Amino acid sequence: MFDVLQSSYADVEHELNVMRNVFIKESVLFVAGDGLALMRLNHLLAAKPELYFDSAPFIIPVQGVYTSLTARARRRLAYLDR
Repeated sequence: MFDVLQSSYADVEHELNVMRNVFIKESVLFVAGDGLALMRLNHLLAAKPELYFDSAPFIIPVQGVYTSLTARARRRLAYLDR
């Protein structure tokens, strides 16, 4: 998200709530981030489980890099297209 540094718990909580509001009709939301954002996300989920686990969308934190996922998906699709 633009103008959000993820340098504080408030930044991560704000970003998470914006994503939850955008995808309000989804059952599950996979949220990825770098090490610091993921650590803050895990602490936030542990502190407020009733908000993030007991209501939709259910939050599942994922550590990873988006570009590597898309590269693997492109290779897999290219393999399947043969």
